[in-house]
Amino acid sequence: MTVFDERFMTVQELAGYLGISPTSVYNRLHEWPHMRTTSKGIIRFREEHVEQILESMTKRPAPPEQKPVRPNVGTRANRRAR
Repeated sequence: MTVFDERFMTVQELAGYLGISPTSVYNRLHEWPHMRTTSKGIIRFREEHVEQILESMTKRPAPPEQKPVRPNVGTRANRRAR
């Protein structure tokens, strides 16, 4: 495969594909892989970039560890309830 065979997506195309606004794409450029072409700084996304972006968007953070619940022994509320 050569560079000429690759398909590149614009910011607007990626936004439509992901179902988000182009502004959201621009806001996340520091987090997402992309390339800039020419001296004008035109932004393009390769197919592999889009796959990495989709993977990062579908990852869920691990739930925080839950601490064991201690009974409220000896509190005023428990003393009054007795």
